[in-house]
Amino acid sequence: MLYPDRRRFLKSATALTGGLFAPNLLLAKDTPAALNVAAIGCGGKGRSDISEIAPGNRIAFLCDVDKNRAREALEKFPDARFFSDYREMFAEVADRIDVVTVSTPDHMHFPIAVEAIRHGKPVMVQKPLSNNL
Repeated sequence: MLYPDRRRFLKSATALTGGLFAPNLLLAKDTPAALNVAAIGCGGKGRSDISEIAPGNRIAFLCDVDKNRAREALEKFPDARFFSDYREMFAEVADRIDVVTVSTPDHMHFPIAVEAIRHGKPVMVQKPLSNNL
């Protein structure tokens, strides 16, 4: 019986696992150079979340129930379309959103995140998703 040495084993294992991942790499879709971001919640923590995700991406949509809280973000991203209701935003422009950030008061994290997920959008949501279990 043949007992492979460590080098032969590693070569074989590498070749085998490489073959498993190759189809995924070949079929992968190109990611756009800049993602269209929908930022829900523009004041407080939302301000820093927007600043973190903005470099290399496009802040396309801003949403906050209080336009005064969104004023700074609207000045910083004048091309962003503003909504005061996340449901209206998803109804009108979900097809143009690539990623969603949710930085609202705690009790709104879950319903907004679920709505984004229902539209097939990746979500960066602040904790918590529940006030109790």
